[in-house]
Amino acid sequence: ILIIGVTNLATIHFFGMSDVYHNRLAGLASRDVNVSTRVDEYKIAWTMFLESPVFGKGFGVTHLMHFNNGTDVVEKEVSYMHNWIFYFLRSGGLFGLLVYSAFLIMPLYFIVKVRNLNTPVGLWIFLTIGCLMCYALFFAVFRLLPFNFIIGCIGGVAMAHYARMRLYRDIDGISNE
Repeated sequence: ILIIGVTNLATIHFFGMSDVYHNRLAGLASRDVNVSTRVDEYKIAWTMFLESPVFGKGFGVTHLMHFNNGTDVVEKEVSYMHNWIFYFLRSGGLFGLLVYSAFLIMPLYFIVKVRNLNTPVGLWIFLTIGCLMCYALFFAVFRLLPFNFIIGCIGGVAMAHYARMRLYRDIDGISNE
């Protein structure tokens, strides 16, 4: 995690985005528009989740958002959410969140199951899923087909890696449990 953090900070500095990054952090307290809009989304999602906690309000449900375009405030009905956890709580309730979480966590399970996080494939799967899950906490990418396709492919690689490791362990007579 430390290496990822240092790499991210070096990338921000290398591309000359330090001012943008620091201004964004400083602006959190002064109602940065992007941050405040997301916080409003999270409040709406939480309220909708509390109204229907088991199965949610349904996928495709919309909510009213207020956007400041610089000169005036625009109201718009939107169905997206910039956080996969709040999106699935709002739309699918606890059931939807558990199903999608299982979809995300499944590759990690297979890597841990074969006790092979220290292999290049295992580490790649772990870091990729971790990065994608973190990225989807702040951006609505989890609703895009390519994002889910990538997760599915990684899940397939994890399952194949698990099957391969289990086969080799069974052949060598080593217990997988």
